[in-house]
Amino acid sequence: MLTPRDKPQGEHGQHEFTSLPRALFTVSGELLPGTDKSKLMAVLEDLPNKISVDLQPGDVTNDIVPLKPRKATVIDGMAIVQAMGKPPWVKTCAQWADHFIVTLDSKCIEYDELHLVFDRYDLPTSLKEATRERRQGRKPATAYLVTDNTQIGNVPAKQFLSSTKTKDELTVYLAKKALHHFEGKPNARRLHSDFAARAPLKLHGC
Repeated sequence: MLTPRDKPQGEHGQHEFTSLPRALFTVSGELLPGTDKSKLMAVLEDLPNKISVDLQPGDVTNDIVPLKPRKATVIDGMAIVQAMGKPPWVKTCAQWADHFIVTLDSKCIEYDELHLVFDRYDLPTSLKEATRERRQGRKPATAYLVTDNTQIGNVPAKQFLSSTKTKDELTVYLAKKALHHFEGKPNARRLHSDFAARAPLKLHGC
């Protein structure tokens, strides 16, 4: 590859920029899947060890009270759905939502603050959607209506989650259930929802 210094004079400005960001796509336009996202978790977990607040005696006055440290956690809602599966006793979406809430509660019991995040399935041009389409191929997917009374007892979880439309409805459905669950509890831990674009679901800004 020639550097700007190596190129003959007069060639600068004669070539167009690539139409695709090379950090995300190959020259032929294929998406480059990420392979090191797990490294991000290690970086985030190590942050508390690197951030220290040293208050000097002169920094503390009668008007300034040091804040009590709060423990917060970030949970991927769809990862919970995939990991918990669908037990045999789950016959409706309402029962599956109850199972989701119990699982969610068990994972954040030691924390004061919960950030519940979901993938967005209503963005057809996103990178994740391109990955989903590549994995699914041309296989037709059945979309299900997600309501409390939807019967899913005989539907495998993989089949139920095969449609992007169903997953989009399910994320909104579970987010509403989670917000209702935590709002209705006295002294409940603080819940943040990431549905900034869906105003009815937003409890606190993330």
